[in-house]
Amino acid sequence: MLFNAFPIRPVCSFLYSSIHQRAMQTLDIVSDQHTNTHKLRFAELKELGWGIWEGTPIGQKEIKRVIQSWDEGYLDEKATSGESPLECEDRAVNKIYELILNSEAHSILLVCKY
Repeated sequence: MLFNAFPIRPVCSFLYSSIHQRAMQTLDIVSDQHTNTHKLRFAELKELGWGIWEGTPIGQKEIKRVIQSWDEGYLDEKATSGESPLECEDRAVNKIYELILNSEAHSILLVCKY
């Protein structure tokens, strides 16, 4: 387990996750080891939005094409109604900066994002 891999475990002041079930489950596991912490979830920390391809297997030809374009550095490509890696990064990083800037000095923050 990841938690056991670290011999020194500072106590987190704040635990944040996306609203996705995997992230919330991970945060719940971590919070068992960090009692008396603030645990909050934010939609801005969710994974990339796949739009019309949400839930579609990666093997689809059009999805493979977009992923290939990302591998080639075209990070503005996206599915219809979805978001690009650049948009996902902008959304999540802005939220993380907001959390850091609004935290108390010397606070330890843990962010779980899937």
